[in-house]
Amino acid sequence: ASSSPSPSLKMVLAYVSSDLLTGHAVAGSMRRVMELHDHRRFKVFVYGVKVDQAIAVALDPQRAGLGPATFVDASRAEQSELAQWINNAGTHVLIDCNGQTGRESLPAFSMRPAAVQVHYLGFPSTIGATYIDHIIGDRTVSPPEMVGFYTEKLLLLPRTFQVTSHKFRQSHPWPDGRRDPLPRLETIGRVEGEEELRRYHGFNDHGPLLCNWNQHFKLDPEFFAVWVRILMRVRNSTLVMLKYPEESEPHLRHAARKLGLTGERLIFLPKASLTEHLMRTSFCDLFLDNREYNSGTTCTDALWAGVPTISMPRMKHASRHAVSMLQAVGGDAKILQARNLEEYEEMSVLLLHKTRWWERVHNTIVSSRNVSVLWDPSVWVRDVERSLMAAWEWHTTALEEDPEPSGLEDAVPSFESAPLVPPPPSHRTDKSIRWCDSQHKSMGGGPWKCQRHYGHVVIADMEGNKRRAQTEARGDLRAQGTPADKQNSRPVRSSRQSSRSEERAVEEGGGEKR
Repeated sequence: ASSSPSPSLKMVLAYVSSDLLTGHAVAGSMRRVMELHDHRRFKVFVYGVKVDQAIAVALDPQRAGLGPATFVDASRAEQSELAQWINNAGTHVLIDCNGQTGRESLPAFSMRPAAVQVHYLGFPSTIGATYIDHIIGDRTVSPPEMVGFYTEKLLLLPRTFQVTSHKFRQSHPWPDGRRDPLPRLETIGRVEGEEELRRYHGFNDHGPLLCNWNQHFKLDPEFFAVWVRILMRVRNSTLVMLKYPEESEPHLRHAARKLGLTGERLIFLPKASLTEHLMRTSFCDLFLDNREYNSGTTCTDALWAGVPTISMPRMKHASRHAVSMLQAVGGDAKILQARNLEEYEEMSVLLLHKTRWWERVHNTIVSSRNVSVLWDPSVWVRDVERSLMAAWEWHTTALEEDPEPSGLEDAVPSFESAPLVPPPPSHRTDKSIRWCDSQHKSMGGGPWKCQRHYGHVVIADMEGNKRRAQTEARGDLRAQGTPADKQNSRPVRSSRQSSRSEERAVEEGGGEKR
């Protein structure tokens, strides 16, 4: 493990990714992060595991946005070699930006090259590995109540987990300035007028434009049927999607025709450069987010273009991204959260029919560019730095309390340690549980919340656990239900109550006690 950084030394922070310096969406979001770190306190490394990143740095180091950070080309390195490089650099905190995406470097992380290992952004879910200590989120995308469904501890940022770099790109692309006070982009500037530009991009001259720029695997038939019903209820409306992949286009057109919608009202466009992508988005009137797997960077693109976005949050981490961003924008944008399919459909139709409501939401989103923390990556960087410093302090505190490895990290939880609620995977027995257990004894019992980690750990009543352990030892296995279950179920009589009842029955009946 790396030694603790003294106040006179810098904390060594390392990112491992295949996408950070390429044309990937993650790279677009984190374009300025490396540069904005406080390099007086942090020494930052970027390990690029894809050859495209080395080429990008060689061609244009300034555009890559590294700043004083050090880039290490690890595209040809073996996983063990990468882990050795990270460890030799004295890395304190190591951040994975890929996760389970097929381009990951998780084998190197499994070798524990750094004392604290964190995941962020690349994979919108728990990694499911005990060697990833923390996952970065916020209270919307990773509610503390869901901590039991993560193998990682939660690092919840106080504002939003999503980082953006739109302010440091070219100005926002509204062609004639009528709906956007920012200067227009020069790309495609030779075509004047909104109608001509719409035709240039393959859109119709009039009628509402709805869009979704996600890969088609994020769609499901039931949700696509909701989109079709929205199009059928809004006259002359068109849905614009990407050919991503091209093979699914005829299948989606066929599915729309089966639901009663002509295939011409679906437009499929090829992928484009970032500038042209933002230009296309700015013509749209509504961004339809997916249900189970939300938009990430494409949602921030829509919001930056001033396009109202409708989302429907679910239970999973991946289904709450857009809502987190709408919360960060604030104002009228916060209410664009549907609770079910019917509300999603009605809200979309009303927003396209009620011009004044649409304009109010649009103006809220546009004005947020100057005030919302969603568009200020420097705020996000400061929040992350504070969280990573806290994670390091927790690590060093745990070492002081238990300096020798316990060997219990993968053991089945015992009844001597307080369980997490909701029930976590069976291997989850980290030091935080034992720490909360010892603190609980001085609290006088009863449920309480441990804030040792940003993800709250809810502790059950210790006496109840002891009684349950004793009951199980006797072989009388009775699961402890919720308070509601206890009200609806018959109370379990103690052995003393049972014996008294039997004695009373014997006295009344004049019989003999069995």
